[in-house]
Amino acid sequence: MNKMKPSRKTHSQTGFTLVELIMVIVILGVLSAFALPRFANLSTDAAKAALKGAKASIESASGIAHAACIASSACTEATATYADFSIEGEAIDFVYGYPAAGTGTTDGAAAANWNDSIVVMAGISCTDGATVGDFTCTLTGTTTPRSIAITRTDLPNCSITYTEPSGANTRPLIVLDETC
Repeated sequence: MNKMKPSRKTHSQTGFTLVELIMVIVILGVLSAFALPRFANLSTDAAKAALKGAKASIESASGIAHAACIASSACTEATATYADFSIEGEAIDFVYGYPAAGTGTTDGAAAANWNDSIVVMAGISCTDGATVGDFTCTLTGTTTPRSIAITRTDLPNCSITYTEPSGANTRPLIVLDETC
């Protein structure tokens, strides 16, 4: 009888060579060099988006307040007086049927009053010339139409400007300057 001898199987090793691993590392390094700067600037983009959101909030608050004024006999679109009109328990000053930019005197004579203005309606916290949270507000003008400039602390050159209506049957001017 002829006995068969078991054959030996040769095992070859598989894996990556050192050159292949180095090439993968180099490719990953090049990709990250192009991708990181793109993601590093997300904080500025987020701040700009928050400023755009604040502008939309001001526009919505202005429209809602104007609609409430039209529906009520206690509010008038014909006068430029800073007359209080209550919306959801909050006394808001109105000018020609729209929320006021702010009341009080400016130029350091006395602090401007934000407690009855568009920023309260829009849910933005600010104090004249001082930073509260992410925003700084500055009231300009002593007579109608007054303006309020709202800037973010992390984007000092970008702002939203809300200017009161200049007369009856006009709308407030809401401008976003995002040239920063």
